[in-house]
Amino acid sequence: MRNGDLNGTLGALCGDEPQRVADYIIRLEAAAGPHALTIESPMLGENREAVIGRLSALVAALEARASSVRIAADEFCNSLSDIEAFADRRAAHLIQIKMPDLGVVDQSIEAVRACHERGLLALLGGSCNETDWSSRLTVHIVLAMEADLIYNKPGFGVDEGHMVVHNEMARTLALLNASGVATAAMNPAATA
Repeated sequence: MRNGDLNGTLGALCGDEPQRVADYIIRLEAAAGPHALTIESPMLGENREAVIGRLSALVAALEARASSVRIAADEFCNSLSDIEAFADRRAAHLIQIKMPDLGVVDQSIEAVRACHERGLLALLGGSCNETDWSSRLTVHIVLAMEADLIYNKPGFGVDEGHMVVHNEMARTLALLNASGVATAAMNPAATA
């Protein structure tokens, strides 16, 4: 799955009308063919409630058309209460949980739990400015909470973040397997 962050540009292009945005996304889905498509922040707004309203209407419009495109929420999902508000109103299929914004590890864990309890996917993300230590900590939370995706970090490049995240995940799974703790259900999450 590939994630495309549009930062609200699709909404701006379509007059912030969820039905018009859904029409355009349906065309993108057809062009993508057999590939899964996730679109992050296709619409924005002046505040959290405006974004939730627009994205909820968009998700409903796509689901009414049996679209398999996933909408990811990022902007205005900066606290646990924000994430719960988006999830409660079904304003996305996937929420990016930005660990640095939440501030503490237990809030990130609760955010993953909030997404899963409400039937949403959880992307444990953050910032390209994080350290390798925070990236490695993220891996452990992803494995423990069975988050659906992990952000490729640190750095803007692909190689650096992938190396840090992949190697920590491989080391941890190897240790768990060697100790007999890991199960067949424990699979590495995809990276975004």
